Amino acid sequence: VETVPGPNAGLTALMASGLPSFTYTFLGFLPRKEKQKHSILEQRMYEDSTLIIYESPHRVKDTLKTILNIDEARKVSVGRELTKKFEQIVTGYVSEVIEQLEDGNIPLKGEFVVLVEGDEHAEDTSWFEDMSIKEHVTYHINQNMKPKAAIKVVAEARHMKTSEVYD
Repeated sequence: VETVPGPNAGLTALMASGLPSFTYTFLGFLPRKEKQKHSILEQRMYEDSTLIIYESPHRVKDTLKTILNIDEARKVSVGRELTKKFEQIVTGYVSEVIEQLEDGNIPLKGEFVVLVEGDEHAEDTSWFEDMSIKEHVTYHINQNMKPKAAIKVVAEARHMKTSEVYD
């Protein structure tokens, strides 16, 4: 897919990626500290929006590994040097894209845009309507989400305050 360059590499990557583009969230550059980065991604990856992240060539592999630790079944797209001579866009499961980076098929040079597919369950609330709040939180914890993040996701999905979920 060839896209017409726009004013924003994130949108160019989104249009060329093949990932859902009906809703997206631009996160820009993530924090350098792993714990903060993990926390932001853990919360945002359970929304239905495709995430747009800018990353440096030195950190892109670590960011993808963080995504893999949160959800190994998630599709991602990595765009490199968009709208330039050596433009490259690779889309696949996060483990496949990491493998391509490690094999040298995606050179660690230039500007990177990382897209993360939204959670397919986030749109459809019917899957948790018959669950108690406790069961809903437990479901997310069983999906490798930390309890605090699970409580926040459940609160947002059910339009509640986090303190109400704790009760």
